Amino acid sequence: MRVQRWMPARPGARPPVAQAAAAVVRTVWQVRQVWQVWQVWQVWQVWQVWQVWQMRQVRQVRQVWQMQAPAARP
Repeated sequence: MRVQRWMPARPGARPPVAQAAAAVVRTVWQVRQVWQVWQVWQVWQVWQVWQVWQMRQVRQVRQVWQMQAPAARP
């Protein structure tokens, strides 16, 4: 039984194993890109929640400050 060697149909063509490996690398790269975008989105969401919380804190402090007697203000 002869072992058939893969011969490129055109110059520079890659063997099937190399094509499969390249497809795996591409898929892993794309998954990594999506994961990074997801992480940036999560950080953005946390930042937004933090900003809202900060504004609420400021609002509460202002309300307390306004309710205090004018003499107690600095």
